[in-house]
Amino acid sequence: DLHSFPTRRSSDLDLGREPWHIFDGASGTGNLWESNNKFPHYIGFYNPTPILIQSISFNFLLSGGHYYSPTSYRLEYSQDGSNYYSLSSQTQSSNPSSISFTYPVLAYFKYYRLYMTEGGRSGYIAVNECHVSGYYETTSYTYYWNTSVT
Repeated sequence: DLHSFPTRRSSDLDLGREPWHIFDGASGTGNLWESNNKFPHYIGFYNPTPILIQSISFNFLLSGGHYYSPTSYRLEYSQDGSNYYSLSSQTQSSNPSSISFTYPVLAYFKYYRLYMTEGGRSGYIAVNECHVSGYYETTSYTYYWNTSVT
């Protein structure tokens, strides 16, 4: 259950806007993760059993007519939490309401993160929710899960 995964962050944030909010199933200004330092920013998650992501999406805060989302970003993976590799990089001309990645079967990893280098609103990034679907790696079974399903 990804709701209980510890998340990692790169920068300071406002109290009450901790990283775990991206998996809490609620959205809005009180239920989000916000990074308010200079770029780069990242947010991610870890599972001790390697997981294979089939799809992942991040939804961003809309406030004052602006999305607090990146315009330059990449999805990264790691086995050790120190050495990260890029799965996909994207650059957009405007701040999107959400970012989605979809993948065929690649490999199982323990760490995933969204690494952001530009965008936001005055340097702020605010993620309302993250939805992930994929598989757990085990000795004899592969378990499917989807955080969008309650």
